[in-house]
Amino acid sequence: MKVPAEKAQASAAEPGAIQRAQTAAYFAALGRSGADFEPGDVVLTIGGILVFQNGQPAPDDLDALLAPAMRHQDVKIELSIGQGRGTFTLLASDLSKR
Repeated sequence: MKVPAEKAQASAAEPGAIQRAQTAAYFAALGRSGADFEPGDVVLTIGGILVFQNGQPAPDDLDALLAPAMRHQDVKIELSIGQGRGTFTLLASDLSKR
């Protein structure tokens, strides 16, 4: 499906639009993982800032809220699916040009 450029620009200009899209990507990956979870139990924090809880994204302008945390070299992303005490650590890098 093609979206007119002006509509895409308008939606990207909405407060928090970029981080909401990124949150959707985390959920897509979680869904593909095969993990057994209820969306209402998922809690996502980025840089210690609550992004998603109780089945809903945070109502704040996430782009503005997360901007200071995203300026750090290391950003901790925590995703809890509300099941058990297990943990997993993933170290990743961004090789994009600065």
